[in-house]
Amino acid sequence: MNKSPTHPCGAALKLAASIGCLAATTAAFAQAQEESPYYIGISQGFTHDSNVNRSRPGAETSDFYSSTGLLGGVNLRFGRQRVFADAEAQVHRYNDVSGLNNKSYSVLGGLDWETIETLSGTLRYSARNSLNNFIASDGSTFLSDQRTQQATASARYGLASNLSFDLGYEHRTLEIQSATGRDYTQDMVSTGLRWAVGGKLTLGAGVRVTRGEQDAVPVTDEIKRRDIDLTAIWATGGASTFNARLSATKETHSLGTNADLSETTGALSWSYRPTGRLSLTAAATRDTGKETTFSPTAGGEGGEALPVDNTRLGTTFAIDAQYELTGKISLNGNVRQRKGTLSSSQSEAVKGYGLGLTYLPTRSLALRCSVSREDRTVASATAYQVTITGCTGEVTLR
Repeated sequence: MNKSPTHPCGAALKLAASIGCLAATTAAFAQAQEESPYYIGISQGFTHDSNVNRSRPGAETSDFYSSTGLLGGVNLRFGRQRVFADAEAQVHRYNDVSGLNNKSYSVLGGLDWETIETLSGTLRYSARNSLNNFIASDGSTFLSDQRTQQATASARYGLASNLSFDLGYEHRTLEIQSATGRDYTQDMVSTGLRWAVGGKLTLGAGVRVTRGEQDAVPVTDEIKRRDIDLTAIWATGGASTFNARLSATKETHSLGTNADLSETTGALSWSYRPTGRLSLTAAATRDTGKETTFSPTAGGEGGEALPVDNTRLGTTFAIDAQYELTGKISLNGNVRQRKGTLSSSQSEAVKGYGLGLTYLPTRSLALRCSVSREDRTVASATAYQVTITGCTGEVTLR
């Protein structure tokens, strides 16, 4: 039996009712209490997607979907150490296109540690599952669950004359449920020196060595990568901070159909906070898709992030801005663009724009609304265009 399409007013009424329930829940639990290192909460959102299948122009299907979630976390200090964890799980239900119903989750946890002398370090683990869109070899798009895991360990030992020695290890995995030949694992070891020049400039030099395997038919592609890094962090002492990395990158593949890579890669970011209310961040990254998938420039709160980076080598630009209208209301927005070459040698370009509003009426209640636009072209032809609009209410108990 065909389901009648939902009118936008109906979705608005659902959202209003959910917000009312969230506000009532907050009022019922609102009590004066000491700051707690733990929190637990619930969230409810409603979103309209103008092109749920990421189809070419003229073949779009739009739909509303709801997202119901649980979240929780801890931020606990003991002595010089800090333990933290944040987790969220959501169920997404589409009104008409029920075949896209899915579950997502994200987990982030870690330990910041420090000794009495000059030794410090971090341990991190993150895992994420979400529905994403991908480019097939013929230029078409398809949707699939994507699962990523990332575990890192780093240590820093302070030497004489403002020098420090860094050592790090990182393990990554990526799984794409509905596609073969795209899953991969990576292990990376890095080492280097940092030199604090005065109180504003820090220079660094180091080496990263990466080994990985990517599923392929009929054999597995073994990937080896080496990066020689030059880094700089410049805190101007005012409202700006610059962070730069320039790398000589060489990547080889055991599979002859995947071309080797010998390029200059790098990243540059600028953080600017001219007033207590306004903050700006601009960033540019030039690297392979495997690197930017785990170190994305594409994230942001003003709207949806760019789709998964499948490029062999690409450049991403991003600008984020946030302005606090009042102590409870803030605006945020972003602009991002990615250009690169896919493994099929086709060119890809993605542009995204986002604008969001956050309202924090109480310590426990948050209301967020956003609208974003995304345009993607492959080989100079439009792959898809999509506009996403939604609102989410969140209640947390601390």
